[in-house]
Amino acid sequence: MKTLLSRIHAAIYQRRVAWVWWVLTAAYMGLIFYLSEQPGSEIHLPAPDYLLHALAFGGLSFCLYSALRSSGASLLVAHGVAVLGTLLYGISDELHQMVVPGRVASVSDVIVDLVGALAVQTGLCLLTRVVPK
Repeated sequence: MKTLLSRIHAAIYQRRVAWVWWVLTAAYMGLIFYLSEQPGSEIHLPAPDYLLHALAFGGLSFCLYSALRSSGASLLVAHGVAVLGTLLYGISDELHQMVVPGRVASVSDVIVDLVGALAVQTGLCLLTRVVPK
């Protein structure tokens, strides 16, 4: 009986963790959308644009990966969907910027978004192989 109760508690906890990661992912995507919505004349970047893109979309890929893993996705699926999801969101972000005054869509930004996502996922792959469970 104790084993059954501990399994139930673990399942409830896992669902809560997954829910938190999905909310964080949605909020992170909302933040990227908000920042992309700013007119070009109001943007004062503290670092090079490409670096900010790589960091922002690398962070998104981490959130997606964490949400997927906490929802029960395998490592391979979580890595793949995190990269693909980040790439698609990067493309939609650039399309969105086409209608924002003073902003332009850029294929190079999408490439940097993808590089950021791949760098984070590569790091996570290495960590999951090195760090024992």
